[in-house]
Amino acid sequence: MKVVAALLSLALAAPALADKTEGAIPGVLIGPKLGIVSFPTPTVGAEAKVKGWFGLSFDYGYVPDLRVKELTVGWNNWCAGAKLFPFRGSFFLGALYGRRSLSLREQDSSGLSADGRVSSRYLAPEFGWRFLWNSGFTMGLDFGWQFVIGKSTQLSIPNGFDAQKEKDAQDLTRRAANQGIPVVGLLELGWMF
Repeated sequence: MKVVAALLSLALAAPALADKTEGAIPGVLIGPKLGIVSFPTPTVGAEAKVKGWFGLSFDYGYVPDLRVKELTVGWNNWCAGAKLFPFRGSFFLGALYGRRSLSLREQDSSGLSADGRVSSRYLAPEFGWRFLWNSGFTMGLDFGWQFVIGKSTQLSIPNGFDAQKEKDAQDLTRRAANQGIPVVGLLELGWMF
């Protein structure tokens, strides 16, 4: 938490850049970014800003398999985004198109395992701020909501699996496939050149 506070203080104390609209490519700024404090996953990606008005991005996020009691869950997510900077400043309105995948494994007391995989395509309207300094350092803050527009589920349950756990696994995959979730980037750092 101290590192986050220090980075925020440093970024806010640095002189902001109001008119930089190009870097290595005329009219375009481009560079890598990291979503350090992000939900649903931390992300790594690339971002471009064109003529100070438009932005494009691609992000990938991954959470390795986590085990809690009898349930193992893994998650990955990718998205491509477009942004409009209506005031040619840091504030933007945008939309993301992406796919999220959730893998599940639940084990019953006899040692049998049910495996599930849920993939959902989504559209996510978003808004936020992308601050840019003279050095090219960027810091961002994003808020949005994933609306599911397509889904696929796979559930493999062996014979003899605990009936209650089978029902739980079916309910969980159904909910995970259909549920919209927030997209929140509280600390995104990058560098544009």
